[in-house]
Amino acid sequence: MKSSRAIDEPRWVRYGLMTVALGFLFFFLGLPLLAVFVEALAQGVPISP
Repeated sequence: MKSSRAIDEPRWVRYGLMTVALGFLFFFLGLPLLAVFVEALAQGVPISP
């Protein structure tokens, strides 16, 4: 039985693609989410008695 082509790729190619994909997710999901939380908490968390 022949292995799949994804496994035949060099390790550096697999790690490079994973790095690009994770960087993309962080850039388009993580940074905007971080910006929202920073702006929301800029004045501090109000504590009501």
